[in-house]
Amino acid sequence: MGESKLSVVISTYNRESLLSQCLQSLAEQSLSKDKYEVIVVNNNSTDGTGRVAGEFAKKYHNFKVLLETKQGLSYSRNRGWQESSGNYTAFIDDDARAGEDWCCLMLNAFENLIPQPDVVGGEIHPWYQVPPPGWYSDDFEIRTRGPKACYLRGENPKLSGSNMAFKRSLLEKYRGFSPRYGMSGGKLRMGEESEFFRRIIKDNPVIWYDPEIKVYHWTPASKMKLMNILRREFEVGEAQASMQNRKIFSLSYVKKLYSFLIFLAKTPLALYRSRENRKGTAARRFKELGNRLGYLLGRVYAEENDL
Repeated sequence: MGESKLSVVISTYNRESLLSQCLQSLAEQSLSKDKYEVIVVNNNSTDGTGRVAGEFAKKYHNFKVLLETKQGLSYSRNRGWQESSGNYTAFIDDDARAGEDWCCLMLNAFENLIPQPDVVGGEIHPWYQVPPPGWYSDDFEIRTRGPKACYLRGENPKLSGSNMAFKRSLLEKYRGFSPRYGMSGGKLRMGEESEFFRRIIKDNPVIWYDPEIKVYHWTPASKMKLMNILRREFEVGEAQASMQNRKIFSLSYVKKLYSFLIFLAKTPLALYRSRENRKGTAARRFKELGNRLGYLLGRVYAEENDL
């Protein structure tokens, strides 16, 4: 196929019903197919995911399918970029759809901006399985860094995992994503892209954000339940605890605990004041509650030696 300039990596596990929509959106990109390749990494799926991916690989010359037997999102993402041929590698989830200019905008940013970016990304918007209830705001799902394209600076210039691209040289230098973090089969675990950004930030990479680089992420009905919101945010907080090597009863831990108690004390008043959208306010409080509990009570992940 020759060297592609942009490689798109999709890690997939048991997403037969959704993967085809993701791959179709990538097959219909405005960018010439000679300018990008699509690498589908099947992470031990037991449904028809492999068949769906194989059908696209047969139909489109710039698609290929790999099997990664080590279970975990980080393992399969790493396998994808390691076997890519492009100068730049983009990542999108198997339950997301890319805008038709997604690849073109990514590649244009890498090749035409001065200073040249090391990292490029954009917004993520929801794609609902069912119409959301009135209390459920799009803000729960939208991932944005603002309405204007810009270079991201500051202490936390992170982009979201389903809409991010890197120079291949950056992935090689930092050896990709840590298997200590990220989904593993059906096991909910978070933080793989956050941990990667924590490692690369020390060298001040040039990060470009453009809201026109859009991805639409599937939002199932189950995500609109308060306990699921709390559970997911617990995992986020737990990953943060691992990244910061949280120590029980350290000074920083005591400060976090004190802040948590203040948050709990203020919650009844916050709910009382939000009569018009009390359930929406409760959902936001549950989200923050889950994050705080995850940090305070979650386990610190065991070290991995796969990087």
